[in-house]
Amino acid sequence: MLVLDFLRANTFFSFDPATGAISPSETRGAPKGVVMDLGDQRAVFFAESGRLHLHLGEERCVLGKGADLSAEVELPDEDGARASVVRGPGNEPGAETVVVKLSGEDLRKLRIEKGGKLLLAHSYPNPINPPMEYDLGMAEEEDFDLGLFIANVASSPERVDFLLEKWAS
Repeated sequence: MLVLDFLRANTFFSFDPATGAISPSETRGAPKGVVMDLGDQRAVFFAESGRLHLHLGEERCVLGKGADLSAEVELPDEDGARASVVRGPGNEPGAETVVVKLSGEDLRKLRIEKGGKLLLAHSYPNPINPPMEYDLGMAEEEDFDLGLFIANVASSPERVDFLLEKWAS
């Protein structure tokens, strides 16, 4: 499966979801997800079999569409577009709860848990400098912050549907 580097346009990787193996690829085409290093772990956020998945190290989490998912975002939300806590439908029998937590403004703190087990605890400086309110471009803050992007998608069933459609093509 072809995935795109989250921050570098036109940098592609070949990713095997079954093994987690990933390597640079000269192949170009429609990516099925994105990849970025978060601390000492490589994160691959992708679509497969009608569901979004997050691969972290040896672990794989199902996000949305049947997953028992919650996202907690503790960031300033001036436009009211982001819910602070959203719980997934949990309608998949035996689904483990996946929790994505993001907090902090200058120093971001991203935690991802699956079934009560901590998969990732990553602190990083806010990648937006200067703050987005001074940027007159069309970029969104989440375009530079994979943790924020995952949390925003996890907190919006509409965004889950959009990415499934985009990455399925």
